[in-house]
Amino acid sequence: MELNESMLSFDISNYPVSIIIFISTIIISIYTLFKNRLLIEKLMFRPYDIIEHKQYYRFISSGFVHADTMHLGFNMMSYFFFAFELEAVTGSLNFFLIYFLGIIIAVIPSFIKYKNSYSYASLGASGGISAILFSAIVYSPFSTI
Repeated sequence: MELNESMLSFDISNYPVSIIIFISTIIISIYTLFKNRLLIEKLMFRPYDIIEHKQYYRFISSGFVHADTMHLGFNMMSYFFFAFELEAVTGSLNFFLIYFLGIIIAVIPSFIKYKNSYSYASLGASGGISAILFSAIVYSPFSTI
């Protein structure tokens, strides 16, 4: 495989939203995993706390924390392979909506099912990652990784 100029240039101004999400997720996840495990509890998705304490931020914040480095690694690897190209194709606003609506929509069934369960909790960006992956397939069905 021969390297060409497009492979060597990566202009971050073309991918502002995907870069911000990528870096923020890695920093927040690593910080919570190694420096402040208590913060994971405050950010993870807990339907009971959303209802009882009106902590609606948990619909989004749960996408920025991960259970361990393997969980973070697999999610960010999938994100890396698809997110930047998807943002280039869809535009920053549409990419933002795809990602964050993916996170929110993915937890709605759990919210409904576990709204009265004090002990239920979930975390991770898998809803957003799935939204990106399947959107990339829709927008570019014949592209390769």
